[in-house]
Amino acid sequence: MVCSNCGYALGPDDQFCGGCGAYLTDAPETEPVPTQSPEDWAVPYAPADPEPPRRSGGTGAVIAGALVAVLVGAVLIFWLTRPDSDEPNAAPTTPVAAQTPTDSPTTGSAPLTQSPIESPSPTDTPSESPTTAAPEPIDLPGSAAQCASEGGFTVYKGNSVTSCPFAENVARAYAAMDPPPEDTVTLTDVTSPVTGKDYTLTCSYTAPVRCTGGNDAVIFLARS
Repeated sequence: MVCSNCGYALGPDDQFCGGCGAYLTDAPETEPVPTQSPEDWAVPYAPADPEPPRRSGGTGAVIAGALVAVLVGAVLIFWLTRPDSDEPNAAPTTPVAAQTPTDSPTTGSAPLTQSPIESPSPTDTPSESPTTAAPEPIDLPGSAAQCASEGGFTVYKGNSVTSCPFAENVARAYAAMDPPPEDTVTLTDVTSPVTGKDYTLTCSYTAPVRCTGGNDAVIFLARS
């Protein structure tokens, strides 16, 4: 037995041709193919991928809040750690009142009052007066002759060419100097009653004072 379609040798129990696959017997009844409308042929709509949810503004707010907290903390630390003298609104320091220790007040006595501490008033430091050097002591020569006393001095003429009236005028001029000399000084325009002329003399700071000048005049002035 062969296939009527392709001539392939068939077995007695074959229902299909092993060569072309044709039915060897009547074709079995097949289920009718349902007809489809054009609407059924359309590709079903596939929805687009949903958009990812947008980030809320919570993260930005958290970051902004953290920055504000850091700034506030830095300002507080600077304010607390800077010196008190730099604070423009620092409250003035009030003096602490000193409390005088007293016995416990008795019942009915007047309340104790506290007096503020009074700062001691500055006292002027007494200025030390400069030390005055003592005049150099010298001896009167044997040729000295005592004249009258003038201006707190005992006057001596030192030689024979010096007159007592001139020596006394020198004593008056020396005593009139203000302040009193503490060093060698020069006397000018000392008049001699004998010659009627004015002379210039130099007086050393010695004890007694020795004045020389004019026409070889020598005068000694010893404090009385």
